[in-house]
Amino acid sequence: MGFTESEVYHRLENSLNDIFKFYKEDLLVYKGVTTDTGRLYNEVAAGFVYDHLSAFKAIRQHDRFASYNTEKYKCFSRDQSNLNTEKQLNLRLLKQRDFAVGKIIDAQTPVFKDSKHKFLGKVGNLLYTKERELFLINVKLQHSEQTVLRHIVELLLMYQLIDKQKLLVDFSLPEFSEVKIAPLLFKTASPYRELEQDRPKLYRLMAVLDLTIFVMQKSKGKYAIARHHYHDFGRSLGAVAEEKQVEL
Repeated sequence: MGFTESEVYHRLENSLNDIFKFYKEDLLVYKGVTTDTGRLYNEVAAGFVYDHLSAFKAIRQHDRFASYNTEKYKCFSRDQSNLNTEKQLNLRLLKQRDFAVGKIIDAQTPVFKDSKHKFLGKVGNLLYTKERELFLINVKLQHSEQTVLRHIVELLLMYQLIDKQKLLVDFSLPEFSEVKIAPLLFKTASPYRELEQDRPKLYRLMAVLDLTIFVMQKSKGKYAIARHHYHDFGRSLGAVAEEKQVEL
């Protein structure tokens, strides 16, 4: 069963009514094309998110009274069958800590819990740079079929919910540090390969967010992370005219 472009838009509009669950919308990860225009579902969805960024900006910050800096999620599981999970990958990155791009200072940072929406939000990792930037990053497993768009939508939600000043205080970081978002992609994984495709609507969304992208490789048991700017992928993504950047 396929969808026309207007059907995709209508379904996304309905999903946006519960913005806490929007990042779970299947059309953010579908690989097919619309039945009428032949456009990638994910490319149509990128255009939709771009058109509705105001909905994300309208999300109210969640007032958290407990510290963001908690040890609750930082213990490796003794269950050896559970090593290949995103949580365990977050914890391995925290254990390695030092990277050329900065330091991983936390893993599984709790953000928000809402029993009504059955939503429990955690940021995969926090990365702090020498330029005094604190990045909220999320990473999917190497074999993941998730998309760059899904990364972005999930991070937008976390960014709006988190109390950024309290986050800096709880981790004893300078108060003038800038909090940002960035996907962390395995270079061999499906999301990174999207950046080598003709994806002008995805590029436009990345441009308006002034997005940083971290790219990771593993060698001899160690992870290496490189930093990229959305400009670096402009030629392959089919760069469009520059858009005015939005302030989240």
